[in-house]
Amino acid sequence: MWHARTSIARTLGLAALSFGFVLVCAWLVTQDEVAPLLAGVVGLIFFGGCTIAILWRLRHVGPAIEISTAGLCWRQFSDRTIPWHEVVHAEVRVVRRQKFLCLWLRTPVQWRGRMMAKSAALSTQMGFGDMALSVLGTDRSFDELVVAVAHYVPVDREAVDGRR
Repeated sequence: MWHARTSIARTLGLAALSFGFVLVCAWLVTQDEVAPLLAGVVGLIFFGGCTIAILWRLRHVGPAIEISTAGLCWRQFSDRTIPWHEVVHAEVRVVRRQKFLCLWLRTPVQWRGRMMAKSAALSTQMGFGDMALSVLGTDRSFDELVVAVAHYVPVDREAVDGRR
């Protein structure tokens, strides 16, 4: 069994970076011009939400991603293990040096948790499959993730630029 655990240090680092953007946006809100004010408000909402979401990950200290002969369980997507026969296609996508292992599932709705329903649909519409796995904030590398998954399903490792 392969697993990636939430790294407290990396997660707190991401939260600090996101909170830094919150502070910049708070400063923008104090400006007298309309454009910086609007950018600040939008940024406060976005980066404030990101900071909360990142810190929310710390509530679960066990494995964030588990890969076994039974299938794959990614806690951000679902608490249930998705069997390998459900994976139709897997490929690597890259957006500005951030790598994602994108998986397309036979019946994605069956496996999504309630929190993922809307964002998973958006991920699919953007071409990132039903699941866009990332090891950001974990104790494992992306290459280790790809090797672990490729042990069970073929992975198209030719990185596709996911920017649109």
